[in-house]
Amino acid sequence: KHMAHHTSLVSPSTAPNMQKFLSSSQYDYSNIFMYERCFGEGFMSAGGIETTKEFIDMLKLKRAGDNRDPVRILDVGSGIGGSSFYFASQYGCEVVSLDLSTTSIDLAKQRIPDSISHLVTFVLGDALEMDYDECYFDVVYSRDALLHVPYSKKLDLWRLFHKWLKPAGQLLITDYGCGEGEISDEMKTYMSKRRYALLSPSKYEELTREAGFEDVDCQDRTFQYCQIARREIGRIKPEEFDEEFSKEQREGLVKVFDDKVEMCLRGDRTFILLHAKKQPSFYEHRKRVLQACKGVFTGGLVMGTDGNVSERIVGTELMAIKGSGIPYEELTVHDIVVCKIDGTVIPGEKKPSSEFGLHSGIYKARPDVNSVVHTHSNFASVLACARKDIPCFHYSVAEVAGDTDVVKCADYHTYGTPELAEAVIKAIGPSYGCLMANHGQATCGPDIDSALYYALRLENLCMQYVHVLSIGGAVNLGKKEMDECRERDKTYGQVEDGDGTGHGLGCCK
Repeated sequence: KHMAHHTSLVSPSTAPNMQKFLSSSQYDYSNIFMYERCFGEGFMSAGGIETTKEFIDMLKLKRAGDNRDPVRILDVGSGIGGSSFYFASQYGCEVVSLDLSTTSIDLAKQRIPDSISHLVTFVLGDALEMDYDECYFDVVYSRDALLHVPYSKKLDLWRLFHKWLKPAGQLLITDYGCGEGEISDEMKTYMSKRRYALLSPSKYEELTREAGFEDVDCQDRTFQYCQIARREIGRIKPEEFDEEFSKEQREGLVKVFDDKVEMCLRGDRTFILLHAKKQPSFYEHRKRVLQACKGVFTGGLVMGTDGNVSERIVGTELMAIKGSGIPYEELTVHDIVVCKIDGTVIPGEKKPSSEFGLHSGIYKARPDVNSVVHTHSNFASVLACARKDIPCFHYSVAEVAGDTDVVKCADYHTYGTPELAEAVIKAIGPSYGCLMANHGQATCGPDIDSALYYALRLENLCMQYVHVLSIGGAVNLGKKEMDECRERDKTYGQVEDGDGTGHGLGCCK
């Protein structure tokens, strides 16, 4: 799969070859010192300390303190240490400063202040060959360095970044890219000479999402880069520069900057700012859903792989739900899937339950609901196969029915279809559960314990109602009697008068 229009231009380079190329050409000592004249001491990336502060502010880091562990940073293509030193000095971060250039690493080691030397670890090597622990870093950071990574290796590297980051960890990258359209022959020659593998901003975002990142914000900052580059050209003072280097080097450096701006203006070159996050693990949500799944199984409400349980992840557009087709006795926390509420699968997650649409629809229709339980419990299924509603034959029906005074049976549709989801949403309405014709039952609640309780309560009511029907039917309670029960519930339990929660979880209001 091509990542851009020009993948044939750059052949994969081994780490030693690239290391030799960088250290002997673009990042030899003479070039490094010249770059510093433009970017500022310690920096070889556009904007120097100014953009470093601006971009790192996006991470909203907290300084390490007595009650806060240091943030762990992987600085990929760290150059001569400017950003690594800033992370350590300003935030007390523990930084792994990784670069392929021997000259850059040697210079950074010589310059690191004693006050932060214990926080920064220098590593000479290729990120693709590193073996860091999974979920180790809080931030993976890189400034203008990943353009050297061959097209064939970019996705592999991004997946390593994703693997190394902790849940909710952040990826922050600036990099040079190409334009969105066809680039000029001059640009193609430039890329080949420099061994650049450039992506357009849209392809950069696509790559990042494909690697599994969420909340991807990929910005084209080309205009900002042009402004910065012109300022940096202005910092080159001929007399001072020529005295330390030479007129030829000065003119060559000015031409480099002028050429980059020209490439940007004609649409060949872009400057990309990428900020993305690794999906939080939501372990506690997965664990609660797993426990509820085990509960409906041991409680006899399901068997085999029937039914499903979910929990809305409040504050997000996500839910945790049982994975599709996995037997309850085999379920582990890793089989509870976090997916978008519309059912969109997140890379790296398993396939969600086939009834995700039912759960999704209830969450969209009922902002007060944060959990849904669907089972094929025996007595609920018996009544569902008879397509019977449950009237107020007992005052406890109101726990599930709420003010509707009837637990409805949703029309029949094939499982896992949008039509079934719509029918269930209609049948539940403002209540907390319904039967599903020739299928089972569905309940919901403000939390997972509530939804599970209603599933158990509904099955109990169904059992009672089946028995009542077997002896000729019930004498149902009317609205007057049900309203009196609701009033009575206000003083039910160990509470002050008027503050009663009602029977069960208090749905008789």
